[in-house]
Amino acid sequence: MTQAVNKFSGTEITSSGEIGIGVMSETDLSFKSADGTFDVLLDAGRQARKSLAGCKFTIFSGANCKADIKAEIKVKGNSVKLIVYEINNLMRINKQPY
Repeated sequence: MTQAVNKFSGTEITSSGEIGIGVMSETDLSFKSADGTFDVLLDAGRQARKSLAGCKFTIFSGANCKADIKAEIKVKGNSVKLIVYEINNLMRINKQPY
């Protein structure tokens, strides 16, 4: 099974979804799409980091930012992370808290 899962490691993907600092974190980015929620390692440069300032997940309403990303899948043990190397069409969303 490990061998099958590790085949995905290094695969490049494109996806659209919500992006921001995780609910239980002050610094760790997360990305949420129709495929699930993933931890993010940002490898898109200083400008991308600056553009994500203020993007954050809340407990009930998700993130206040959406984007299209290009990323590499990183599988390590039971953990799947996305190494995001490109962010496009970043939009800030005004969400009403519940």
